[in-house]
Amino acid sequence: MNISEILKNTLGQNTINESSKSVKANPIQDNEESSNLQEDNKVFAEDTVSLSPTSRQLAQISKIIADDNVARAEKVATLKRQISNGEYNISSYEVGKALLDYIEADL
Repeated sequence: MNISEILKNTLGQNTINESSKSVKANPIQDNEESSNLQEDNKVFAEDTVSLSPTSRQLAQISKIIADDNVARAEKVATLKRQISNGEYNISSYEVGKALLDYIEADL
């Protein structure tokens, strides 16, 4: 059952309950209320949901982060395997270069 049907059922039940409790003396008022109810039903039948550009961007960012976490987990697993097997070799040249690049970036 969708939202429109639930609201229609709720509106229908309320109008039935109200009409059984009271006697309406003005037939013009009845017609106005009936047309208002029909207009309300039209509004419910046209319910839509749309995402804002911001929510779309957040969804894209969430996907990127999830993909990055998967890639990071794979890289960590590979490094752990290499370290445990004694296959991980550290290049002193690359470590020194990375340190110098980091220091130069702060200057």
